[in-house]
Amino acid sequence: MLIRKIIHIIQKFYQESDLEMFKFFSRIENFSECHLGLICAGLTVFNALTTDTATAMSPQHLPMVEAVHPPRGFEGICERYIWVCSADAGQLTGEADILKLGKRINLKVNRKYRQVEDQYQYGLSEFWSLPTSMGGDCEDFALAKKKELVSRGVPPQRLLITTVLDRDMRAHAVLVLRMSDGDFVLDSQTNRIKLWSDTGYSFLRMQNPDAPEQWLAVFAGGFFESLQP
Repeated sequence: MLIRKIIHIIQKFYQESDLEMFKFFSRIENFSECHLGLICAGLTVFNALTTDTATAMSPQHLPMVEAVHPPRGFEGICERYIWVCSADAGQLTGEADILKLGKRINLKVNRKYRQVEDQYQYGLSEFWSLPTSMGGDCEDFALAKKKELVSRGVPPQRLLITTVLDRDMRAHAVLVLRMSDGDFVLDSQTNRIKLWSDTGYSFLRMQNPDAPEQWLAVFAGGFFESLQP
């Protein structure tokens, strides 16, 4: 039944990698043709698991549901790259300057490196690292952008590595730039920075802005919008 599948998706999220989440999503056949009553029932369960714990923010910001396990590959990153989980204040505070810099760095990194899968470069299915001379995958691009922006004075807590399912339901990672007027996405798949809600992505989890070594469930956009009545 659809409701069991939806419950199972949410339960699996707390212990499985985003790749496993993607595999589970891909097994849901004819979702759009399911009976409306079952979709509403699934939505009720979804809301029960998320509404009470979600941090209230504007619709332009990603909701923060509750703490979850970091994605596979994040282990040890804070020790290897201390700036990933730094709580420094940063010297750059003007939001117009930060957004302008974010656009420039997104374009710079996307042009500098080519897309290379971890399996090809490291012989591993998942390995988070800064891009090499060969290039990197989506997580590596996100790391490179965060490093560049932190080194230029952007407060690290504004820069949140985030895992998603893209429009084709493929596991993907982006860097979210948190501004007072919304969360903007720096993406290896496009040189344009977009508000998160304009990407069409299903947002799964992201770094906790208050404790970047920890991660938070998001459950917003994309697939999750299709659950709305």
